[in-house]
Amino acid sequence: MNNFIAAMNDRVLVCDGAMGTMLQQSGLPDGHCPEEWNISNPGKVAEIHKKYFDAGADIVETNSFGGNRCRLGFHGFDDKVYQFNKAAAQLARDICPDGKF
Repeated sequence: MNNFIAAMNDRVLVCDGAMGTMLQQSGLPDGHCPEEWNISNPGKVAEIHKKYFDAGADIVETNSFGGNRCRLGFHGFDDKVYQFNKAAAQLARDICPDGKF
């Protein structure tokens, strides 16, 4: 946390964006659950994070926008909230370079 605060005090931090669009460009079918890809296509999700870091992002957000019981329930995954969100966080953390978040 101290590194993050220090970085914020030192410079403007750039965040990623448009995870859904990037997932669709990577083959996510229309209507498919994006968060499920954290389990079934982790390499594609990690590659998207990597592309954002390579493009200069300081911060990537996890692939967990709809990672709640209500939203995941639309896809029949209401019992997978923890699994999908944990995988989302791990994928982002694993690809994160030093000094990035």
